[in-house]
Amino acid sequence: MMIIIKDCSKSSIKAFSLLELSIVLIVIAFITSTILKASEYIETNKRINSIVEKLAYFSTAAYNFKDKFGTWPGDYNSFSVAGNSNGIIDVPGLNTGTERISAFLQMSEAGFIEGSFSAVWDSNTNFAPKADIPNSYYFFGSHLLTNVIGMDNTIQVLTLAGFNVAGVVSLDSEIPVLSAREALLIDEKIDDGKPNLGAIRANPGITSFSCYNSGVDTYQVGELGANCALYLLLTN
Repeated sequence: MMIIIKDCSKSSIKAFSLLELSIVLIVIAFITSTILKASEYIETNKRINSIVEKLAYFSTAAYNFKDKFGTWPGDYNSFSVAGNSNGIIDVPGLNTGTERISAFLQMSEAGFIEGSFSAVWDSNTNFAPKADIPNSYYFFGSHLLTNVIGMDNTIQVLTLAGFNVAGVVSLDSEIPVLSAREALLIDEKIDDGKPNLGAIRANPGITSFSCYNSGVDTYQVGELGANCALYLLLTN
């Protein structure tokens, strides 16, 4: 009987070629990229939903305040800081005690929103709630309840804009804190996705064709950076 002994000193397994290794690496890179994009989409969508919920929360509180007291928050002639009850949130000035500075204080004291707010204009913006804005390009974003110069006095607005690091803001041309794509996502969830129509409007004072194209009424989603601030219109 003949016994055959196999030589195992040499591997019979064929090594991967460089081409095969390259294909494997490309597939791994594609899968990794897809996972990262999906994770980024989920996180952005989560924050967009949070913004939408906050806008709904504060706008509902403002309407409920008006239903109870007959005028908008900040304008009512009562609470620790009183307005003049003329039916609008008066625009002039960014001084302590002015109606748009005291709007959230009145809503809080009336029990329509949670939180403690001052009627003091300062760099910490304790008079208005902060906004959780995705990828904010500024120190922080904030909401504000106000009337807008040049807009119908029957319309008040809840803003989604920003303050710079010094706490300075021009309320008739708010600092943009949203990319055009983020603004579009918020607009689509609440309204019609049109920056010039409906309840959600892009601030026309800061467009410079980087937030939206007024000619075709579309957001410039290809533009990068913070180009947009939004208004949520509140009507009588």
